[in-house]
Amino acid sequence: MELQKITKQNLDEFYEIHKKDFCYGERRSKGKLKEILNEQSFSSNYVCFDGNRVGYLNYWDFGEFVFVEHIAIFESMRGTGYGSKILSEFINKIKKNVILEVEPPEDEVSIKRIHFYEKLGFVLNDYNYTQPSYHGTGKGLPMKLMTHGKVYDSKTLKKYVNTIYKNVYKI
Repeated sequence: MELQKITKQNLDEFYEIHKKDFCYGERRSKGKLKEILNEQSFSSNYVCFDGNRVGYLNYWDFGEFVFVEHIAIFESMRGTGYGSKILSEFINKIKKNVILEVEPPEDEVSIKRIHFYEKLGFVLNDYNYTQPSYHGTGKGLPMKLMTHGKVYDSKTLKKYVNTIYKNVYKI
C-alpha cells in the first residue's frame, strides 16, 4: 500500500471525487480543506496498490491516537476487499489507538458499515457523540464512535472527543 499526498495542486481533482462520496454535511468545503492541507497533524492521501489509485484516506494524527476522518474506495473498486486491506495495513503501520465516527445503527446501511468495521477489530462505544457541523451552521449529526481493539472508558473518550472538536471541527 502506498499513500500519495493530496496537495493544493491536485485538490480540485480530489474534491470532485470526495463530493460524490460524502454529502455536504459530512465534508468540509474545498476552501476549508485547502486551509488544513498543511496542518502538521492532518494527512489527506490517495491510496494506491501496485501503482493504481483505489481510494483515499484522510486522517489526523494526535500522537496518542489517530482519528480517521474519511475513508472511501473508488466506486469501480468497491467490493474488491480494498477497504479492509487499507484499514488493516494502516492500523498495523501506525500502531496507535484509532477512532472513527459512524452513523448510529438505525438502518441496513449503517448496520452493515458497523459490521464491516467490527470485522477489522473495531468496537462500538456506548458514548453520546455529535459530529459538529463542518460549516459552522446548524445542528451536528448524531453519530457513534468506534475504536480499534477495545472500548474506551468515558474519561478517555471525552479527552479524545475534546481533541477532535478542537482540531478537526475547530470548536
